[in-house]
Amino acid sequence: MYGDGLLSVVKNSGQLEYIKETLEGDEPENSNVDFRDDFKAVCLVKREGNDEVRAEFSVSDAKRAELWTKAGSWKTHPKRMLKYRARAFVLRDEFPDILLGMQHSAEELIDGGDLIQNDDGSYGPHGPEEPPIREDYQETTTVEPFILNDEFGNEQGQFETPESFIDAAIGYLASVSTANGALQAYHEHNEDELERLGSTRESTLRQDFNNAWNDRKAAVAKEQQETDAETTNDLIA
Repeated sequence: MYGDGLLSVVKNSGQLEYIKETLEGDEPENSNVDFRDDFKAVCLVKREGNDEVRAEFSVSDAKRAELWTKAGSWKTHPKRMLKYRARAFVLRDEFPDILLGMQHSAEELIDGGDLIQNDDGSYGPHGPEEPPIREDYQETTTVEPFILNDEFGNEQGQFETPESFIDAAIGYLASVSTANGALQAYHEHNEDELERLGSTRESTLRQDFNNAWNDRKAAVAKEQQETDAETTNDLIA
């Protein structure tokens, strides 16, 4: 967030009684003469219920932080940059609960290299540098085979592609016994492999298995209902 943004957040909180910003020291008569080291920006802030607090940031401070000779805003708008630094210091000190951990203004992040300018003029985070690629590097993708287990946890085969694994899993589903929770055991023994199907394409394959799974359970439940009904009719007869 830029210096003006920090001030806007504080003002909207209703806790700011006043803010006074000034520049102290003699300005150079022309652009060919540098500012004196004691030239500084001063920011006075009064929070409701608190005493007035003061922060300042001088040319000497900027030189010590290796900011004064930086290209960009420190060259084109040095007084504004000094003002933003003084403002950021005092607002963070006096309104930490309002700014909620906004430790640095955008100007500070740019100065520190954490934000870099993009080709379109906007600023974004400085990503980690990519390691150099070895000359002998060859990209390879190795996918562990999918292992199909039966309802007892015994391996029934290994399959190189998700499609072949799902086809085999659905095919085997029809042969699983309906007794003693075998259907549920079959699902549990293959659950880890089913979870590996994570991409959009492979999620569709997993849905194919789930549909077959639900159809199989429904068929088993129907068979059980018919068996129960026959048993009841025999008892009545």
